[in-house]
Amino acid sequence: MKQNRKGANRRRKILFVLVTGVIILAVVICYQFCYTEKKVNGNIAKLERVLTKHTGKVGAVTFSDDGKMIATGSIDSTAKVWSLDGKLIYNFKHPIGVTAVDISPDGKYLVTACYDAKVRLWSMADGHLIKELAGHKETVWTVAISPDGKTIASAGEDYIIKLWNAESGQLLNTLSGHGLNIWSVKFSPDGKTIASGSFDNTIKLWNVTDGKLLRTLMGHSEAVVDLAFSPDGQMIASAGDDKAIIFWNVKEGKLIRKLFDGNEHMQGISFSPDGKRLITSGPDQSQAGELIQNFSGDSWLSKGISMRLWDVKSGKVIQTFQQHADDVNEVAYSNDGKHIAAASSDKTVSVWVVTK
Repeated sequence: MKQNRKGANRRRKILFVLVTGVIILAVVICYQFCYTEKKVNGNIAKLERVLTKHTGKVGAVTFSDDGKMIATGSIDSTAKVWSLDGKLIYNFKHPIGVTAVDISPDGKYLVTACYDAKVRLWSMADGHLIKELAGHKETVWTVAISPDGKTIASAGEDYIIKLWNAESGQLLNTLSGHGLNIWSVKFSPDGKTIASGSFDNTIKLWNVTDGKLLRTLMGHSEAVVDLAFSPDGQMIASAGDDKAIIFWNVKEGKLIRKLFDGNEHMQGISFSPDGKRLITSGPDQSQAGELIQNFSGDSWLSKGISMRLWDVKSGKVIQTFQQHADDVNEVAYSNDGKHIAAASSDKTVSVWVVTK
């Protein structure tokens, strides 16, 4: 009799666990498909085309200065250069996944960062590898080329920023000060200052000439994932894992305004060339949706909002975007203000034309 009771109790416990699991799963699925974040149909930017030749998550995207080319980088171990009309021009093959890309201001070379801790320069004339820059000890997560095209900044998992001479490949300086991964480095429009955002929740401003730390900006409660200087160089906008966009005064280092973007952390941020708008990107689903996505794959049947266009002056969202079936990892505005490009974990890159 005791064994029968123990067996019955065990079956009841198993049944309880199973029923509870089914209820939780049903609630999560219901939330995933029934929850709708507020959409804003600003009709400011319209989908022009989708670039589909990557075979892995696309984490990096940028425009050439003249707006005629788009460069993308993916964990599929390639960096690709496309014409604005969507034709593939170059396919730069790497030994491992590409984490970041940038095009020189004169359009003559592409710089890429990789999981193998190297920075590479590629010719945009014939597609050959110009040189490799070795010096980082861990993954390089971010690269940037100075406005005059003479200096390359790189940073990543080894907590340091390296400055390189773009022509010779010579290491110019190593900047130390962050305590964790550096996710983003950006040059100011005048090329005199570098801003860096880190997993240590801070932004640091550095003098390019001597490498000295100018100031540390503290306001994010979690990792700073991406940065953007305003076109006039007077502001920095930062995006973080704390779901916040923060605008900073560069000269004084003061926090100007803090906005909150959707339900999850942010991954990309870029100013329009007139400084009046800001495009941001991140996960396409809520936290519950992201959990399901980890098991079920891309959300092609229930695309969420993965990009937002903001009016900088008012701090209001003026358009939301639901093109992608997974996170949008990076966004870029063309210098003429006519296009926006977005790199997504769904292996595609969307290109949008700005109509007003």
